[in-house]
Amino acid sequence: MTKVLEQELKLLIDKSGYERILNSSEIIRGPIIQNNYYFDTYGRCLVKQGMTLRIRQENEKWLLCLKVKNKDSSQLNKFVSSIEIEKEISENSFIECKNQPSRILSLLPYEAEELLGSKINELEYLGFLRNERYSLISISLKEYLFDLDRSFFSIGLESFELEFEGIKTNKQTEDILNFLTDIGLEYKLNKKSKYKRFLDSLNF
Repeated sequence: MTKVLEQELKLLIDKSGYERILNSSEIIRGPIIQNNYYFDTYGRCLVKQGMTLRIRQENEKWLLCLKVKNKDSSQLNKFVSSIEIEKEISENSFIECKNQPSRILSLLPYEAEELLGSKINELEYLGFLRNERYSLISISLKEYLFDLDRSFFSIGLESFELEFEGIKTNKQTEDILNFLTDIGLEYKLNKKSKYKRFLDSLNF
């Protein structure tokens, strides 16, 4: 089990911006295919408390993750701060959890179980989101490794996103945004997680 503090700058871009970034940057890894399987209660109790519960499949690896938004982050920050509690599981465990979501309780560390409380017994499987990710470095922004995502939602919906991890100060954020503005890339700040956009897609 691992627990990490994650701070990300997330930017939504359009398809042309996605292709421009992909074609003008050095590919470090990718494409990496990630399938994210989401769980919540019928009343969406977890997301209302700033939590996301998912199992991510990447190649042959299965990772159970509880992501909790950091409520102490300043509203002035443009980056997203959260705590992630992760545990690697087997494919068989994933199948059991998908068929009987309450089984997740037996896999989660005590710390995560405390955060979820009694709602763990009301969990249901919601569906999955497929994400195609490249890890890149820009010739003009060499100090930052970033991820370029293309996410596929229900009924053909998709989105394109830039994620810069390890952002510690607003100065770093401004440097990145100024660079993107200078090269004429259109973007908008995104504090809405992939999971929340996944939930939105269920209503289309």
